[in-house]
Amino acid sequence: MNEFFVIGGNAGQGKSTFALNFSLALRQFGFDVLLVDGDVKTPRIGHYVGVPFPQKTLQMVLRNQCDLRSAVYEMPSGVKLLLSGLVDPQVSHPFVLKDELKKLAQVIVVDSAPHDSRWFSCGDVIFVSTDDFPSVMDVRRLSKNVKSKGVVLSRVFNDSFGLSSFNVQEFLGVPVLGSVPFDERMRECLYEGHAILELYPDCKTSVEFRSVAARLMNLEYSPSLKRLSR
Repeated sequence: MNEFFVIGGNAGQGKSTFALNFSLALRQFGFDVLLVDGDVKTPRIGHYVGVPFPQKTLQMVLRNQCDLRSAVYEMPSGVKLLLSGLVDPQVSHPFVLKDELKKLAQVIVVDSAPHDSRWFSCGDVIFVSTDDFPSVMDVRRLSKNVKSKGVVLSRVFNDSFGLSSFNVQEFLGVPVLGSVPFDERMRECLYEGHAILELYPDCKTSVEFRSVAARLMNLEYSPSLKRLSR
């Protein structure tokens, strides 16, 4: 089995945070996972894992300055990483590596750049959005002519000011895969260079990340028992 997930959406919606925690959840479920920071202009994943200046980067691979496999790092969790550097050289679109990426892991997760539709043709697209109307409207524009697995709502406050999951689903015409609650400890996690799934594995936010991963991989997941079955 080889799964290819592309995380799409606008900047500031929690896309990279979801991509990282989603990858960690998949790894916890036993999958061999490669997370690719496909945003070569404004990368985030390296900063989120405490490696803002990786020695070997996706851009270097695209410029034939290093081998693809040698640019892949591995987190203590076992998640593999292909990171983009903060320098923005003129390079080919990383889409050209899609076939080679599929050889590196069982599941590939690509954190794409905002509005980067070129990735959308090579895998299952998951949109990430906050639950305010303008953000959901942006997803609606992005998702035109794109076959999406659904949308994940991030930083949800569960108050009367945001759109409900039902309203979002009706408006977009795609399933709401999960609603990730806001957690103020996210800032701490970013500062520490860890995902919330690592530092607070049993909090509601972490449970929701695992629930989304289980749903997309057709697994049965019980948060109370921390067990799964395929």
